[in-house]
Amino acid sequence: MEVQTRVADMLSLIQDAETGQRGYLLTGDPAYLAPFEHGVRDAAKAIDALLVVTKDNPSQQANLNSLEPLVTAKLSELTATVELRKRNRSPDALREVRSNDGKATMDRIRERVDKIRNEERILLNISNVDAEKGAQETRTNIILLTVLITLLAGAAFHIGRRAYEQLQQANKRLVEESARREAAEAEARHIQKMEVLGQLTGGIAHDFNNVLAVIVGGIDLARRRLDEGDTNVTRFLDAAL
Repeated sequence: MEVQTRVADMLSLIQDAETGQRGYLLTGDPAYLAPFEHGVRDAAKAIDALLVVTKDNPSQQANLNSLEPLVTAKLSELTATVELRKRNRSPDALREVRSNDGKATMDRIRERVDKIRNEERILLNISNVDAEKGAQETRTNIILLTVLITLLAGAAFHIGRRAYEQLQQANKRLVEESARREAAEAEARHIQKMEVLGQLTGGIAHDFNNVLAVIVGGIDLARRRLDEGDTNVTRFLDAAL
């Protein structure tokens, strides 16, 4: 679950950087540089953190090692276009964006991220299976113990009522403890599933908002220009499209 969360955060940082870059290229407004700079600065750190938490998983380490140069290339492309815009070379920056090299790199990043997420889902399923197996073994042991205690109770009946009653009470406590354990395990599994679902749906919502931000920004800029009497808004509508 920690790896799932960190991967989602890393992808979100890259998307924030890309959103800031697009906004700055379109408007030249320095306010868009804040999310851009934050994403560029922290995305690489997120990769390093993932390498630490997956150090016991050679497969994920390999996935991250192949992801790292893609992230570096994407951040370099975003930085290069922003620098071109700062030097008043907007056409060159837009030409670089329209080459679709950055989009191709981002697609490869998403493919690699999906692979990492899928491997973590498999590990989570294996953990759940192991937990269920352990619970089944516990139930079997409890049943065997219950049978044994019942036999001992029958033999002890001839020795004395007191010993029999004590064994019955011990049997009752074991059954109650078993019920509590099963309830706690079921609750823990439910909580884990809900937390993973929350992380995944939160990531989807964030991705969708990033897309909407660019669309709404382009339309808003076009509307402002129209309100000012300027009808040359094609580039803003193209950006929104």
